Amino acid sequence: MGVHVDLETLEAFDRMAVDGAASATNRLTGLTGIATGVDASRLGVVSATELREEFESDATVTVSISLEGSLAGDAVLVFDRENARRLAEAFMPALPSADGYTAKHEDAVTELCSVMVSGYIDGWAEQRADPVEMSPPVVVSSPITDGRHDAPSVVAAGRDGASDYVVTQRSSIATRDGTDGEPVASLYQFLDAPSTMALLGSDDPETEPIAPFRDVVDAGVDRLLDRARTMAAGTVDPTTSAFEIVPAERLSETVPDDEYAGVVIELTGTPKGYVLALTDRASTQRVANAFTPEPSTPAFERAPSSDAEALTGTVATELGRALVGGLEDRLDAPVEASAPQFVADMASSIVNDAVINASSTERFVCSFETRVDAADGDLEWIVYTLIRPSDLPERRCD
Repeated sequence: MGVHVDLETLEAFDRMAVDGAASATNRLTGLTGIATGVDASRLGVVSATELREEFESDATVTVSISLEGSLAGDAVLVFDRENARRLAEAFMPALPSADGYTAKHEDAVTELCSVMVSGYIDGWAEQRADPVEMSPPVVVSSPITDGRHDAPSVVAAGRDGASDYVVTQRSSIATRDGTDGEPVASLYQFLDAPSTMALLGSDDPETEPIAPFRDVVDAGVDRLLDRARTMAAGTVDPTTSAFEIVPAERLSETVPDDEYAGVVIELTGTPKGYVLALTDRASTQRVANAFTPEPSTPAFERAPSSDAEALTGTVATELGRALVGGLEDRLDAPVEASAPQFVADMASSIVNDAVINASSTERFVCSFETRVDAADGDLEWIVYTLIRPSDLPERRCD
């Protein structure tokens, strides 16, 4: 009755997604003359509510194409309004640019999306020979659409009281013009329930295939927030909470290169992994102003360089331990953990070091990222929980 991650299927699906996204961007480049590439591609369990807000926003152009076949679901492309106009005019130079985004621009965008999704599917060819059928593109939102279509059925399901989490492979597409890549679009692939089960594995067709992931995404976050609110002088709110299964070498693609400070706690039992509680190093004085932690100060192996950093380490320890406590509550079992270690470095380097150790025997790592706003939005904590897929619970923990 358990649900598990099929690592071989996951590996194949990841290769398909990466190859498919590269093929889609090649088609986009060929049609528009704008050099583009894939910035990041990752499998995630994300909030359907947040996706609907993004897809149905007046500031975006969102186009959905249904897929039928061995991996059924929806492919969705999301552009901001200006990028949609720019790509349409690069594709069809005769479009009237002075009129802004028009119905003719929208026709061009939907045609671009059809070609890109066709390329995405063609990119799967080396991994799967199964045929996939595409439906005509449907505009979910745009600046000129009056009667909007609903978000894809997989995403809209949360409205009916079903799980608010959905499985998606998201690829971020950006320009490649010799400068820092400018975001152009996001390409999502959503899987329906049978395809999700085929990917993630289940020995019970009645079992919701992403239930254990939802449990782990939620594990500890409530406890962490309770602890943060107890310590903080201002308001504390979660801004995002995301779960991704990513090849270790690609996890840091979306992690900042800025200097961060905080603590690393190693999970040494089951599950094995790491908890990292980090904040921008330039914000350590704001931490001192916004938080009042317990009087006791942890004895760090590496000493912080200032009183503000020491307090940052203490607050981070409290947050990390709270999350571990939440994991114990959800798993109904003790979670063995090391003493917290103070760190101050680029966030990407801190995460990479943890990932290398967490995934030493497996290529993939599960990343649970929670961002917490404090001090009325003037301060942000990022808390990562990194666990090997093989250590995810095989039963739903209620």
